[in-house]
Amino acid sequence: MELEHTHIRTQRGSPKHTLLPSGKEDLDALLSTRLQQGWELAHYSTSAMHAELGAIEIYHDMIWQRPARPPVNDDPSADGVIR
Repeated sequence: MELEHTHIRTQRGSPKHTLLPSGKEDLDALLSTRLQQGWELAHYSTSAMHAELGAIEIYHDMIWQRPARPPVNDDPSADGVIR
């Protein structure tokens, strides 16, 4: 099994607002890409901190897993039948 850690930072406009559009797009793109690549989200957590000028930065930590890939059979004479 393969494991991988991904970390992305997004930003809120203020404590009471949702993610800024660019941050949501970045997060959505990452999730979509990883799922298309066969990864499963094993763990997700967030943390927040005040950045300069009062904006809040949100840190998204993700641990991904996917089954090990089966070995590739490069033998052109192999017919796939187990004997």
